[in-house]
Amino acid sequence: MTQEHLNLLQKISGIPGGVSTKEAVYLYETAKKCQNGVIVEIGSWYGKSTACLGLGSKAGHGVKVYAVDPHTGSPDQRSYKKINTIEPFKKNMKNVGLESIVEAVVATSEEAAKNWTRPVELVFVDANYQDYKETKNDFFRWLKFLTEDGIYALHNTVPSISGILEGIPLHGWEAPKKFMNDFIFCSGHFKNLEIHGTITSISKSNVIDLSNKIKNRSVRLKSALLSINHKFYLVSTSIPKPIKKWVKKLILSA
Repeated sequence: MTQEHLNLLQKISGIPGGVSTKEAVYLYETAKKCQNGVIVEIGSWYGKSTACLGLGSKAGHGVKVYAVDPHTGSPDQRSYKKINTIEPFKKNMKNVGLESIVEAVVATSEEAAKNWTRPVELVFVDANYQDYKETKNDFFRWLKFLTEDGIYALHNTVPSISGILEGIPLHGWEAPKKFMNDFIFCSGHFKNLEIHGTITSISKSNVIDLSNKIKNRSVRLKSALLSINHKFYLVSTSIPKPIKKWVKKLILSA
């Protein structure tokens, strides 16, 4: 962990949000490299991931970060209380010095995309995580704005045990996982498929490449293994402590 990354984690530590250390560093470093298009975030809440993107951009080429969110909370929150997060979001951006980098777009993804014209180099999506149709719609409505080699990063696609051990419930969600299986893992239209915590990222490619398809299938295998490891982890948490100690002793003596 570099001092630069430690400084990042310190700056975002007071902002609520489900972003692990690994994911924070990934968003920061990816935003830092952007210079040929703006950054768009779909789903900002209080701005923890937005701060990672904005601070990364500020440390790099200073491209604008457009944070798209109606600021009315997640679907499950809206079912039992009225929420408005825009003022806390703005305050958090001010506290980390990102007023000139981050622009809040108070709208849904669909509303924002209707009048969008700017080339986008990085899209980070952390919205509609329980809705398969909206996960798919978000992808295709923003894909057309991505520059060649532009990155689309989707949150909560796989479980992250390291994130869970940090105290964040990063178990992955069915809608993003199903979308990746249906449209990305077996496709040759995308390259540089990678997993960072629960984030799966791809780069846009205008050339269909068989080698990309093969590489993407290998990442699909990694995704499946992460899910299997997660299941073992969940089982292990339910084992009584005396049995855990016995198993540990058995393993160490083998």
